[in-house]
Amino acid sequence: SFGENDRRTQAWQIQLNNAQAALNGMERELADNESAMDSLGKEMDDTGDSADDLEEELDDAGDAADDSEGKFSKLGGTLKTVGIAMGAVVTAAAAAAVSLGKAVVEAYGEYEQLVGGIDTLFKDSSASLQEYANNAYKTAGMSANDYMSTVTSFSASLISSLGGDTEAAVKYADMAITDMADNANKMGTDIGLIQNAYQGFAKQNYTMLDNLKLGYGGTKTEMERLLADAQAISGIEYDISSYADVVEAIHVIQESMGVAGATAAEAEHTIEGSMNSMKAAIDNLIVGFGNADADIEQLCANVVDAFQDVLTNITPVIENIISALPTALNALLATVGDLLPTLLDTVVDLFSQVLTTLLTMIPLSLIHISEPTRQAEIS
Repeated sequence: SFGENDRRTQAWQIQLNNAQAALNGMERELADNESAMDSLGKEMDDTGDSADDLEEELDDAGDAADDSEGKFSKLGGTLKTVGIAMGAVVTAAAAAAVSLGKAVVEAYGEYEQLVGGIDTLFKDSSASLQEYANNAYKTAGMSANDYMSTVTSFSASLISSLGGDTEAAVKYADMAITDMADNANKMGTDIGLIQNAYQGFAKQNYTMLDNLKLGYGGTKTEMERLLADAQAISGIEYDISSYADVVEAIHVIQESMGVAGATAAEAEHTIEGSMNSMKAAIDNLIVGFGNADADIEQLCANVVDAFQDVLTNITPVIENIISALPTALNALLATVGDLLPTLLDTVVDLFSQVLTTLLTMIPLSLIHISEPTRQAEIS
C-alpha cells in the first residue's frame, strides 16, 4: 500500500530477505542434526549388539574388551557429531535472537524519541495520544511509532490553531491520521503523498490538495471551495487560517463521500487491510519487547486478533481455489487434447521440411552410394 519505492517498503524487504536467509541456514542445520540423530540411533543399535556379543564371548575376555572399546569409541564419535550439529542449531537460533534483539533495540529507541516529542508537544494529554497510537494498527493500519511520527509532523500548527488546547488537539490529530489512512485505502494514493499534503496545509501551502483526490485542485482557492462545501454540509463555518478547521473540513468532505472509516473496515474485512493491521500489530509487539512497562499480553492478543482477521479473509479465497481447480484443470486438459492433433501435424510437417532442405543442401558427391540407390533415397 506504501509503494515499492517507499523507505518502509524497502526496509521491510531487506528485513524479509535477511529473515529468509536466516531461515534457510537454520533449515540446513536442522537437516544435518536429523541426519546425525539417525546416525546416533544406528550406533546405539551397534552398541547393543556389542553388549550381546560381549556376554556370549566371556571366554575370550581380551577380544571382547577390544570389540567393546571399538564400539564405544565409534559411539563417542557419533555423539561428537550430534554435539556439533546441535551446536550449529544453537548458533542459528542465537543469530536469530541477535537479529530480533537488534530490531527490538532499534524500534524501542525510536519509540523513546517519539514519546519524548509527544510529551513535549501534548504535555498532560500525551497519554491520550499514545493510547490512540496503540490502537492505530486497527484504525489507521499503522504501528504506534508510525502514528506518532506522523503526528509530530503537523502537531505544532494544530495545537497553535486550537489556542494551546492539547486535549482537543489529540482528537483532531487522531481524526487527521485516520482520514489520511482512509483516503489512501479508498483512493489508492500512496499515504506518503497524503501526509505531505497535510504537512503542507499546516504551513498554509495547498499545492498538494489534489493528492487527496477529493475533486479539488492544488490551490488556495480550491481549499476555500472545499471549506465552503464542508460548511454547506455541516452548518459550521471554517477558517482557512486555522489548521484545525482545515482538518475538520476535510473530514466532513470525506465522510460525505463515504471515505471515512475505510481503513477500519478493510482491516477487518479485506486481505490487504488485515495483513497491514497484523504487520502494525507485530511492529508494536517488537517495541513492547524493549519496554519494561508494556502490556505484552495485550500486544500478543492484538497480533492474534489481527491474524484471525487475516485467516478469516483468506479462507474464502482458498476455498474458491480448491473448488475451481478441478474445473480449470479439466478445461485446460480438454483444450490441450483438442489442439494435440494439430500440434503433432505441425511438428511432423516442420520436420519433413527441415529434412528435405538438409538433403537438398548435401552435395551428391559426398553421398557414397550407387546412382540408382541414391536416386531412390532422394525420392
